[in-house]
Amino acid sequence: MMKEVWLESAREDLLRAKKKFDIGDFKGTCINARISATKSIYSALSNCDNSKYIDDLEALYSKIIAVIGEDKEIAEAVKFLSRFILYEDIVTPYIVDKWLGLPTQQEAERAIHYAEALLDKFRVK
Repeated sequence: MMKEVWLESAREDLLRAKKKFDIGDFKGTCINARISATKSIYSALSNCDNSKYIDDLEALYSKIIAVIGEDKEIAEAVKFLSRFILYEDIVTPYIVDKWLGLPTQQEAERAIHYAEALLDKFRVK
């Protein structure tokens, strides 16, 4: 049951990412795509003990490896999306430096692609 809740929440965040993309908010697109991807991964961990929420995609990926093994597609998504930390407030100029600049349209498209791929990979079959 929790798996479905995580996946539904991931779908909602993916829709938010797409809406942000449509209005040209590429930063918001990447943040919401990252949130969606994180929730998709959590869906696979929902039945595991010790699956406390962590805000670190790379650490989360190491947990998922223990459950499903190495996965190149997940690894690529995690590497790309992990730079888009989730905070969007007064410190935005500082996090943009960590992001290596504001996301471009192409990066936002890539973020959506990865979020969609992870949602599809972990969806209930």
